[in-house]
Amino acid sequence: MNTRQTQTGIALISVLWVIVLLTILASGLSSSVRSDTRLSQNLLSAAQAHHAAEGGVNIAILALLGGTGSSNWQADGSIREVMIGNAGVRVTMMSESGKIDLNLAPSDLLDGLLATTNLDDLDRQALVDAILDWRDADDMQRLFGAEDGDYQSAGRAYGAKDLPFDSVDELKLVLGMSNEIFQQVQSALTVHSRQAGVDLSAASRQVLLAVPGTTAEQVDQFLVLREEHRLNDLPPPPPPLTDKRYRVKNNRIFNIHAEARMPDGVLAHITATVELLRTRKTPYTILHWQRVGPELFNQEYSDS
Repeated sequence: MNTRQTQTGIALISVLWVIVLLTILASGLSSSVRSDTRLSQNLLSAAQAHHAAEGGVNIAILALLGGTGSSNWQADGSIREVMIGNAGVRVTMMSESGKIDLNLAPSDLLDGLLATTNLDDLDRQALVDAILDWRDADDMQRLFGAEDGDYQSAGRAYGAKDLPFDSVDELKLVLGMSNEIFQQVQSALTVHSRQAGVDLSAASRQVLLAVPGTTAEQVDQFLVLREEHRLNDLPPPPPPLTDKRYRVKNNRIFNIHAEARMPDGVLAHITATVELLRTRKTPYTILHWQRVGPELFNQEYSDS
């Protein structure tokens, strides 16, 4: 009896250990399944958010092409919100003609833009001249500018490009341009306008202030009136009077940014630069496409 009791006890202990091990394995497997499920859900949300952001860009393109219900979608930086599936999508459009072209803008327009930052007069003039020296084809240095020798003296592994800017980000390479100043002027600049002037009817406040001859009071009055016209489905009002050199109108190229947010908080961004061709075969073309952009869900927006 003692032997059988001992064997029974050992068997019972073994069974208990097996149960414990199975419980641990089941717990680990359950945790792994939960982790895999969460990962799958996150991947699904990320994919849905990305496609919703793409949808927002396409809706904006349709609005630019004159699609149904798009009459009050103006390319002035206003934010619109739409629902695509279960994702909220915020979309903003800006005419590239409403920005200052780095390659063609005259010096006083560049100076006016930099005057909206905290640069002093001397640093501002030096930066304007450095920008002009960067984009022109010669190696003749302007009074306060920068050519190859100045870059070498500053420890840069490159010199002045002496060619047009390929992107706005390239401005960060210009001698004298700090990241702080770049962040302040980035949204007002483009390399796609291909014009020396600005379409004032679509320009931001910063760009309007940069145009020589405008005042803050004129600009603010115009922006209030422009918003009233938009809300009442009217064409943009006449912009502030300025020198004709700075007044152009060629709304063919637009920057669109869409940010999608899923109910679980997953976000996706798409920024696209679009040129309208308005031909039956090719109504538009994409000049630039990237999966980044500014935060829109922490900003106020106008209900369309």
